[in-house]
Amino acid sequence: MSKPFAGAHVVLHRLLMNQSRQGVQVVLLSKRTLDAPTHPGHWGLFGGEIEDDELPAAAVKREVEEELGVAGEWKLDLAKLKDLTEGDAPRADGIHKVKYYSYQFAFDLDHLALRRNANGKVEGDGIAWFTKEEVENLKIRPEDRSAIGQFFQKHT
Repeated sequence: MSKPFAGAHVVLHRLLMNQSRQGVQVVLLSKRTLDAPTHPGHWGLFGGEIEDDELPAAAVKREVEEELGVAGEWKLDLAKLKDLTEGDAPRADGIHKVKYYSYQFAFDLDHLALRRNANGKVEGDGIAWFTKEEVENLKIRPEDRSAIGQFFQKHT
């Protein structure tokens, strides 16, 4: 029996105050390395493949904690993950179904950094917060762009 989803990703977001003291939604993205197996050099969401017998929400939590090194008080609360959408991610071996969530993430970049994977390699070239307008001009993984667009439609 195959899994309904092969991957799970999350739109990490927060509300920032602009110079006019009005709230502006921003999303946290990671820049993929130039040697990434898919979409090298693109910006993308946090997440990844779902392991055997793992639920999509648990996969998102694990991936964010691994990629950003969040632990203890920084851990994601699964109860606060919000369903966002589902999508298709074309890969060399076919189309993968992906589950997308959103999560209000209160931590600033001062507390975040990309971590090394089990092979000792950092999985990205950087992270940054972006507004809806900034996202429109970025090179973003196509499947992530759709989910980010849906997030901003619901939150602007």
